[in-house]
Amino acid sequence: MPIKGASMSDKVETELEFKMGLEMLPLQFPKIDSWRSNPLSQAPPRSALFGDDRRTDPYQSSHLAIRLLSISVDNLHCLKTVISEGKSLHMYAPFGMLRAAIESSATVLWQLSPSRRKERVCRSLGLQYRDAKEERNAENVATARLHSSNQASSNRMRRIEGLAAAADLSEAELRQWVSTRTRQVREGGKHAQIGSQLTELTWQICSGMAHGQNWSTLSMLDRQEVASFGETVATYKLTANAMKIG
Repeated sequence: MPIKGASMSDKVETELEFKMGLEMLPLQFPKIDSWRSNPLSQAPPRSALFGDDRRTDPYQSSHLAIRLLSISVDNLHCLKTVISEGKSLHMYAPFGMLRAAIESSATVLWQLSPSRRKERVCRSLGLQYRDAKEERNAENVATARLHSSNQASSNRMRRIEGLAAAADLSEAELRQWVSTRTRQVREGGKHAQIGSQLTELTWQICSGMAHGQNWSTLSMLDRQEVASFGETVATYKLTANAMKIG
């Protein structure tokens, strides 16, 4: 049934309902605190990742992985803080944080899962290359807006291409490893406890909520009809559901 003029509420209606939902959230808050208080700083010497760093310097694979894991933990900790300390359960914001956490952690799994060093190096450089391309897109916008020129991204792309060549990777192969985020989440999810399909589905739902899509809104929020206008249009009150966030 189409929704028109829906009345939005970003709070769970009663304190009891909030507490019940919070208790059922499967988020493991103590683990999040532990991850945040014990951050990784570098690859252990003589580890496989340490060897990868030597072939991707100065764009070390370990630095990329640590940054992505930090993004994931940071978003989870923010969500935990809002819920457990702020006593607030918003409708859309939690899904944006969960989306970032899923995407970042799945990307690390995708980056580091291959057993062959060359493939891990290729994936790391591919991620760096995409980052530089997106920086160039931002530079182009800034150039048009500010009438200034910045060649930082182009210089970085050339340096990454040089590292790829040193790893016996052609430019065409490098571009092939500039993977889509969907592919990274899907393939990284194969190494997650919940598996590839559920990882990708959860990420898609969170992405839909982050972009305000109708299908995800109707799937993830509780609805209570407050008025109807004929047979096809109704007004609903939408509320967050802690169990669905979990």
